[in-house]
Amino acid sequence: MKFSDLGNRICIMGPSNSGKSTLANAISIKCNLKVVHLDQLFHLPKYKLAGTSCR
Repeated sequence: MKFSDLGNRICIMGPSNSGKSTLANAISIKCNLKVVHLDQLFHLPKYKLAGTSCR
């Protein structure tokens, strides 16, 4: 399988500290793709979920 066979969206899943970010960054460089971490999209500072109100 070639990197070009993967398409332009790749989901990498695995347990904590398994190298997901390292793999994502390597693929990003090789395939000229942007890395998007789900924590950046769905979590605010201090572990608050985006789109929810603070009480």
